[in-house]
Amino acid sequence: MCKILKEMEAITVTIQRDLPRMPEGYSFGEYGWGNGYVDLPKGHCLFGKEVGDLNVDVHGGITYTNLQADGKWRIGFDTAHSSDSLDKWPEKAVMKETLRLKKQVDKIHSKSKIGKLQMLAFNKETI
Repeated sequence: MCKILKEMEAITVTIQRDLPRMPEGYSFGEYGWGNGYVDLPKGHCLFGKEVGDLNVDVHGGITYTNLQADGKWRIGFDTAHSSDSLDKWPEKAVMKETLRLKKQVDKIHSKSKIGKLQMLAFNKETI
């Protein structure tokens, strides 16, 4: 269940070369550069949603969800598909796709009922 936030918390973006649960012997050099993640604050309408429940358009679909130590919900994608390569998915392309994911997540939340209520509450507090 979403709740109204008193402060608008930041959605953070991370890219990295490693990923927990990758098969032994796996090497990113054989595929794309790495993975892209977006960390959602508690109260975001997608917080706690699992891989199959996230309807976003990102390379290969969402392949990772997990609660982080800081309490944020991390969603992400990887570039470890059989058709991926370092030529197709260099670091810059992974960052661009991660920012595209963040933009979608922002839009989904802003159109949700809870997102509209949060913006209303935030605007009233800043007036």
